[in-house]
Amino acid sequence: MVKEFTRQYLLISLFPVVLLFVFTIAGGFFAQRHLSTLIADSTHELNSDAKKELETLGQRVIQDKARDAARQVALFLSLKPEMDMDALQRSAQFQAIAMQPVGKNGYVCLYETGTGIMRIHPNPDLTNRRMDFLSTEIPSWWAIFKSSLSGNEISGYYDWIEPDGSVRKKYMTITPVDAPFRGKSLMLAATTYIDEFSAPVAVMAQKEAAIRANFHDFLVDQLLIAGTLMALFISVTFLSVYLIGRRSALHYIRPIVTMATVAENFGDAHWEADIEPSLINRKDEIGVLARSFESMRRQLQKLFKDLEYRVSELKLAQQSLKESESHFRGLFDGVPVGLYRTTFDGRIVDANPMLVRMLGYPSKAQFLSKKAEEIYARPVDRSKWKTIIERSGDKNVHEVKMRRYDQSVLWVENHSRTVRDKDQTILYVEGSIIDINERKKMEN
Repeated sequence: MVKEFTRQYLLISLFPVVLLFVFTIAGGFFAQRHLSTLIADSTHELNSDAKKELETLGQRVIQDKARDAARQVALFLSLKPEMDMDALQRSAQFQAIAMQPVGKNGYVCLYETGTGIMRIHPNPDLTNRRMDFLSTEIPSWWAIFKSSLSGNEISGYYDWIEPDGSVRKKYMTITPVDAPFRGKSLMLAATTYIDEFSAPVAVMAQKEAAIRANFHDFLVDQLLIAGTLMALFISVTFLSVYLIGRRSALHYIRPIVTMATVAENFGDAHWEADIEPSLINRKDEIGVLARSFESMRRQLQKLFKDLEYRVSELKLAQQSLKESESHFRGLFDGVPVGLYRTTFDGRIVDANPMLVRMLGYPSKAQFLSKKAEEIYARPVDRSKWKTIIERSGDKNVHEVKMRRYDQSVLWVENHSRTVRDKDQTILYVEGSIIDINERKKMEN
């Protein structure tokens, strides 16, 4: 009976032990899969959010670069109206503006609307060439480029074919230059590889894959150890499995959830959300991931601060330029004498309202359409003045008769001076005209 009791006792005792062993092993297996899936989903969501934010940031950087460069080109053209396209293409200063770098491998280029002729490009083989020859080679690029020929700003992705035949995504923003050039409109394009901005995410994804693999190996080892110990000491094994599971959850899941929470804060531009020092100081793969994550956070924080600073500087510069232009235009338009600027060959570039009214023209546009010699009562007087100004120097004051819009004659006193370049070539002539008709009548 003792033996029978012993046998029955052993059977009764072993049955729950074996059942518990089976359930424990099965539970450990499914826990391993669940934890691996949880880690994979958390890190994938983290990387996806970070990549999306970085690519969105990259788009804004490219858009800002295109618009900023377009404003610089427009300012240069307004300050150098005498330069034609050949001169601009030879100008190192202008090329530095119209071919600025974008990111690590991108660039800025300049072309004409309507015709699509490339005027400034890092590849000299494309300069002064119509770009429609690329419509079949790079159709996605051509679709964006073609839409910009009407002069409207446009942005988009296109597939760029590398020399080895591989395809990489590029992002391009095309924006108009707000300054007509010799009767033509110009467009400025900024483009670069979009994956330049999400490169830190790719590094994180590689490290995340290594962490998952190591974690998988770790759990498999733990299950083998747990099974061996359970066969000898079921109670101790049960407690060990519980403690190990809890330790694993605290050791791996909690840090990843913490970093996922920080990533959500990044999405709301809360860059002050630091990762716990205890995670950064860890010696395992979680520590490597945390340090990489912290480095990315600091880089993004610095990049956003730099962008904010640049935007602030740009706004201040634009405000100062606007105020200076407004002050100059108010002075130019409000002075009680006639002011003008002409080229030396006689093209009237600008005139203030006082001069237009003095000579009786219905509008400034009609006045600017005239050649300078046409407003002289005797065109030969301008030829004489040109000879004098070329020989005698940069300044001249003389009295001359001018012809008003209604063909009447008006005596004026013309104070003029020349503006020359470094080679002493006359760029233009500017000056003031005073009505002395009444004085002349009194003298006669």
